[in-house]
Amino acid sequence: MEVYFIVGIVFLSILIWILALIDILKFSFKYKVRNTKWLTLITLLPFIGSILYFLSKNKSEMVTRKFNPNFLKNHD
Repeated sequence: MEVYFIVGIVFLSILIWILALIDILKFSFKYKVRNTKWLTLITLLPFIGSILYFLSKNKSEMVTRKFNPNFLKNHD
């Protein structure tokens, strides 16, 4: 029974860590330094950093990254 509990906790902590990384890479803060700070914190302290990220995340400071390549830039 204890083994399942430990495996569950480890699985949830890895899941929270991956979701935090995806969220940071999906969105961009108005100030680029904040992305770097959060990525560093989450890399060094995965579980605690991820929880702190989700608790302190402010949607008004975030902008969705858009993939908008201009392949026809040199086309005449």
